[in-house]
Amino acid sequence: MTLMERLEAKYEPEPNSGCWLWTAGATGAGGGYGYIYAERRMRRAHVVLYELLVGPVASGLELDHRCRNTRCVNPGHLRPVTHRQNMQASPIMGRANLAKTHCPFGHEYDEANTSHVNGRRQCRECGRTRSRERARRLSRSAR
Repeated sequence: MTLMERLEAKYEPEPNSGCWLWTAGATGAGGGYGYIYAERRMRRAHVVLYELLVGPVASGLELDHRCRNTRCVNPGHLRPVTHRQNMQASPIMGRANLAKTHCPFGHEYDEANTSHVNGRRQCRECGRTRSRERARRLSRSAR
């Protein structure tokens, strides 16, 4: 059985939305991403199907579900975007987190005080504080 045949056996078209709903294994309960074993590893099903039918996703980009349904594998419902664009489009996380101007401890998210690690903003001042605390704990335990 080809990879395309395996994929086609694991989704069902939803007539009202046009989504192709993944029916096989997925992350999380209900709202997760579909997974399939391809290229000797587990991969997100929507990415595999997109690459087969549309082409590769450019480096630095990820696929955004325009339909907001993470179980959908319809390439017509996917678009390559940056992580930031994907988060901005998210009704749950994106807009609320991007609207924050200060970290939970009140330090401003500005260019000098903000680093980006794994697509997330981090407050540099809080990072320095954590490093100092860690160094103090280590020096106490070494005594």
